[in-house]
Parts: sequence; C-alpha cells; structure tokens
Amino acid sequence: MSPRPSSKASPKPPASPNPGAAPKPPVIASIDLSLPAARTVRGYEIGRMPIGRFLRAARRIDGVPQEVLARLFPDAEDAVRALASLDRAGLIGLCARAVTVLPDEAVRVFAELAGLDEQALRDDANVGLDGLLEMIEAWMEVNNLENFIGAARALWRRARAGRTGGGSNG
Repeated sequence: MSPRPSSKASPKPPASPNPGAAPKPPVIASIDLSLPAARTVRGYEIGRMPIGRFLRAARRIDGVPQEVLARLFPDAEDAVRALASLDRAGLIGLCARAVTVLPDEAVRVFAELAGLDEQALRDDANVGLDGLLEMIEAWMEVNNLENFIGAARALWRRARAGRTGGGSNG
C-alpha cells in the first residue's frame, strides 16, 4: 500500500544507520528496497544470509565425496551444461534433484545456508518435501540468488575471455 499524499511539507529522510558511510548507488539502493528482509515459510523465518554462512556451506559442499556428486550429475557433461546455463528454474530443478537423490546432504546444506536447525527441519511434519522446496525458493528470493548467478556468470565469462586472450583485462 502506498502512503497517502499530504499537503504538508515532505518530512526529512531518516538518518542513515551508518552516518559516515558513502551513499549507495541508486541501482543498489533500489535492489535493497525491493528485496524482502525475510519471509516466513511453514513457521520458519528465511532471512538474508551472511557471507560467513555461505562460506561454511561451501566448505561442507566441498567435502561431499565424488561418488555422491556423481549421483547428482551422472554425466560430467550434464554437470557442466547445467551449471553453465543455470537460471532460477534450473536452480530449483537442481535443488529438487538434490532432495531426491541426496536427501540427507541436501537438507544439511540447506539448513546451513538458511541458518536453521537441521534436526528441527527434519523432524517437523509441517515442512515435508513440498515445504522444503518452498523454503528453498524463499531463500533464493530473499538472498537475490538470480542476480548473484548472473553476476557470477558474467565474471566467469570475463575471466575466461582474459585467459584465452579474447577480451580485455581492464
């Protein structure tokens, strides 16, 4: 709902929580305004993820044995193709596949990423498989994963172009 127009003079903008910080570029500021700070799904608050939590989950994924990853991606070319063209629908499909072929590891990694208690998530009959996928979608939205994937893909392309001499390094 939009605020009502007023005949009074516009109020002063609220003081910055970081008074000495440089103002954010308009694009970043608009992204911040459009992203929900958190969503509640099936009684669990799905919030923005600190980078430290992402790093812990990445270390956990790095420890996944090769044979387990082979179950997720039976063909190495499938893995490369899937990751190279990853978008929202592809990521949701990958998560659904992980939940079906690697359920323990998928729940463990998601609980880590979302900052949720893994055992509570496993034991909650209100969650179920459909609820888990709803929670994953909410986590993707709150953490703006689509923009992250796009930026990572662009960075990867620039890095590859620089290695092959096909692009500029500046």
